[in-house]
Parts: sequence; C-alpha cells; structure tokens
Amino acid sequence: MGDPGGAAQAQEGERTAPAQGDGLLMLPPRVLVRPWWFPVEDLEDPLVFYLEAWLADQVFGPELDILPRIQWMSQALLSVNTVRSGDSVEISVFGRPRVQLHVKSAILSLAQRHKERRAAGEGLQVCITPGGIPCAYLPAF
Repeated sequence: MGDPGGAAQAQEGERTAPAQGDGLLMLPPRVLVRPWWFPVEDLEDPLVFYLEAWLADQVFGPELDILPRIQWMSQALLSVNTVRSGDSVEISVFGRPRVQLHVKSAILSLAQRHKERRAAGEGLQVCITPGGIPCAYLPAF
C-alpha cells in the first residue's frame, strides 16, 4: 500500500525529482538501444555525411528533439555527432540503402531551405542556376 520511506518509486521513463537540490524535475537519460522495428543487418553500412552545426540545430532542434520522430517516420536510425572543430556535425544514417538516400536527401533539402531563409533574412539574394540549383549567395543591390 504505502511506501514506508514516503518516497514514491518512479516508473520507467517518468521525470523524477532529485533527492537533494533545488526541486527541479530532471529528464531521464537518453537510451541508445536499437528499436524493436529496426533490423540488425541494417546497422552494418551507414551513410555518413556532414552538415554545418547551426543547420543541424535548425533541422533537428537544439537538443535533437525532432530526431526520434524522424527515425520513426523514416524507419532509419540516425546518429548526430559534433566534429572536433565544433563547426560541423557528422550524421550517420543506418537503414536500407534506398531509405538512407531518401533521409539524406530530406535532411539536405531542409538544410538548404534554412540557408535560403537565413540569406533572405540578412538581405542577401540567392543565385539560382537554370537547373534550379543554388549557386551562390550574393548581396542584394
């Protein structure tokens, strides 16, 4: 019935109050375990690419909040690690080859959109080639 010590035991995944401290709720640690829906054989050959750190913050959120949703929707696992310089991040995509390419394309598309919005916000103009590919960022006159 009651807990003799008066302390309630936390269920798995719940936020718990620290035993001593300022009374703020603590987030549970992130668990990096292969989801039940992900085949083991798809962990062998990741697709690795790099992205600027500020773009990764825009795409995945500052604390990688959106990453679990992207993984679930795409059925791919992603690993986002900061490179030593801190200016860029290494993104590894685990999954079937077609899914890896699709996820990379979607992430790079989002990154390009954020670059264009940033350029437009800073009074810059995007130069587009006839094929629709951005070629440079030029000052607007």
